[in-house]
Amino acid sequence: MTINPVPVNPKNRERVAYKGGSEPGVWNLSHYLWTENGTEYFVSAPWNNEEPLEEAGFMGLYQRLI
Repeated sequence: MTINPVPVNPKNRERVAYKGGSEPGVWNLSHYLWTENGTEYFVSAPWNNEEPLEEAGFMGLYQRLI
């Protein structure tokens, strides 16, 4: 989970763990983040819908959240 931290910049984190996945109508991004001061965060963003996902917009919202 720590090899590919997409879409988080690992430079300002002590450690980043990422798990994502997708299939038609379903998309998920999940991160476990450790900051340099020891604070831990878990962030998950699922998308479940029959309508196509506008991936760039969804990714932008997720990056701003983190």
